[in-house]
Amino acid sequence: MTSKHHIFSLVLLAVLPLIAWAQENSAPQYQVGQQTVGNSQQAPDSSQPSTDNTQQQNVPAPAFGQDAPAPQVVENPPLSGLDQPALEPDLAARSFLIVGAHATEGMDTNAAGRFGGGFPISSLTRLLGSAALQRLWKRYALDFDYIGGGGLYANYTRGNAQIHALNVDQRIRWRTGQLAIRDSFSDLPEGAFGYGSFGGAGGYDLGGFGAIGGSLDGGGASYFSSSQFGSAGQIPRITNTALGEVQEAFSPRSSATLIGSYGFTDFIGNDTKNFINSHQIGFQAGYNYQLNRRDQISLVYGYQNFQYPVSTDGSFTTDMWHVLYGHRISGRMQLVLGGGPQLTNINSFSLAGQPVNYTNFTVTGRASLKYKFPKTSIDLSFNRLNTNGSGLLTGATSNITKFDISRPIRRHWTAVADLGYAHNTRIIQLAGTQANSYQFGYAAAAMRRAFGRYWDVYGSYQFNELSFNAPFCGTAENGCGRVSQRQVVTIGIDWHPRPIRLD
Repeated sequence: MTSKHHIFSLVLLAVLPLIAWAQENSAPQYQVGQQTVGNSQQAPDSSQPSTDNTQQQNVPAPAFGQDAPAPQVVENPPLSGLDQPALEPDLAARSFLIVGAHATEGMDTNAAGRFGGGFPISSLTRLLGSAALQRLWKRYALDFDYIGGGGLYANYTRGNAQIHALNVDQRIRWRTGQLAIRDSFSDLPEGAFGYGSFGGAGGYDLGGFGAIGGSLDGGGASYFSSSQFGSAGQIPRITNTALGEVQEAFSPRSSATLIGSYGFTDFIGNDTKNFINSHQIGFQAGYNYQLNRRDQISLVYGYQNFQYPVSTDGSFTTDMWHVLYGHRISGRMQLVLGGGPQLTNINSFSLAGQPVNYTNFTVTGRASLKYKFPKTSIDLSFNRLNTNGSGLLTGATSNITKFDISRPIRRHWTAVADLGYAHNTRIIQLAGTQANSYQFGYAAAAMRRAFGRYWDVYGSYQFNELSFNAPFCGTAENGCGRVSQRQVVTIGIDWHPRPIRLD
């Protein structure tokens, strides 16, 4: 059976049983930036008659609140912006602090990411702490999310690893718009896609870390992030993305956004010569028009500049144009579809060392669907865009697909399944290189059990596969080859007291 068959078989085994399970589970909810803390409540039944009259239903909501006493959750933010609407209705906008402590024990069949098979099984103990702060004023809002600690390996050449992820979001709001200044930092032993540093995607979703998931961009393909879609072994890397975003509403129906960013990825350690550092600059401008309360369209232009510290690696820029359509049913569904042409201007070198410039024309796009059934939540997304190459290639055209499903089971149990796949094709062709593309996929499942108000335990399983189209040489530990497979089993315990109200 091929590797792809292995992955899809695991996904079917994990997902199909969840379709039949359900249990309503409600708890107080708080808003951390654009994310929800707490158990989900049942979405309103759209089949029930609405109390609003026809005129109220057809009038679009303003892009931003008027002179509200405190910043409010925007139900349908601009499509061209970075904010994502939550599916939970009537989220409480409050100031609070949430802290937590997390301990996990994992079994890893290939911690070094070696190519081939027959590797020793190693174990990894993680001890982590987390904090999420939301502070709201009349026209200002601050979100601060952090998780950090370390991992201790057994039966593996690396004795320990640092794990840090930090996300800061400062907003200044006025009657018709806002300025958002954000910074996302991580120091991890492997790429974020699949959350391997935390024991796998399933464990991350259920392990109490979900309030700060946006800091890693592990489940998506942000146009501005320092993307890490694939890892060859445990190679520590530091990533950081800083950006500023301005949103301005011209009327209750129309708005515009401007976004600028700078990010980098640096691999650290003594065995990183085959991994590629990168810097990137991004800019995006968009115009949004809200057709009605549920439908919105957007025109977007984006620019990216990717630089590599080694001058012979070359550089490239992209110009992208998108048309986006969004459809949202409050508390139930969010659908986004869009795409358009892209021009990539590549600066490289010939075999004789002479500069070479050429342009490629491609098509990029995105599609996402979030749907909340009365007892089940699903999230499906696809993105095609240019990325930095994740340290494995000098730039890449990446196709990223992700699907996850979550469902409460009885009163205290919750289950999730998560699938991710990324195919990456090299943009800058270098003399002497063999591998021009790679694919990375994972399939994960997990279950969590709550004990009282403050304690949870969970278990998760994840299968990873990294596959190149030609032999790739990483570190002395993982050697050279085409395919590296890995299985990880993790159990964990979390302590998370009630949120501390700050207002």
